[in-house]
Amino acid sequence: MQALRIERRWVRWWIGCIAGGLVGLFGWVIYRTLQMPNSEEQMIRVFIPFYAVGAYLGLAFMVNRRVVLVTPDKVAFRNGPIPLGLSQTIQRGDIALCYLRYVFIRSRKYGDEKYYSAGIETVRGHQIDTSGRLQTKEEAWKAASEVAQALNADPRYTAVSVEYRNVAPITPVHKRLVLIWWAILTLAIFVGGYWEVKSH
Repeated sequence: MQALRIERRWVRWWIGCIAGGLVGLFGWVIYRTLQMPNSEEQMIRVFIPFYAVGAYLGLAFMVNRRVVLVTPDKVAFRNGPIPLGLSQTIQRGDIALCYLRYVFIRSRKYGDEKYYSAGIETVRGHQIDTSGRLQTKEEAWKAASEVAQALNADPRYTAVSVEYRNVAPITPVHKRLVLIWWAILTLAIFVGGYWEVKSH
């Protein structure tokens, strides 16, 4: 059976452009500073490891794509080509249903965000989007139904339904990922500080 493949950019294109611009700008500043005769006095080595980690993330924002592969046996989420720890596979036995939901995020600073999304809900209640942001409820229903159809292609399995759900809180997977990357960035700062001290 042919798998359903859903592919989209990991972040919005303009976020990737901003990330690329910042990587280029700070890279140029570091390079020019290292060329200065008194570069030892600029403490630039403190920032180089931090910049290296930031450049890695910036490059991922520019080129990474999220690919969802749906078969009757599982739903696989892959992010690449640069690894960031977001790939996971949900086996059929762990999938409770396919959902669509309306998301409303109120923000005084950036303005309200309203959109629909579709995805799968696990038996533990975790929701994982497969669609990204959609403009209408009809689009979300169609996206959820396509995933359900791919999961239900094998009659040996109990059919997965499509249901409307409320917004789910951030999943533990994303919480752990944010903490891991903050730890890596913090460690990079300490490495840079140690490098600077040892260079004098």
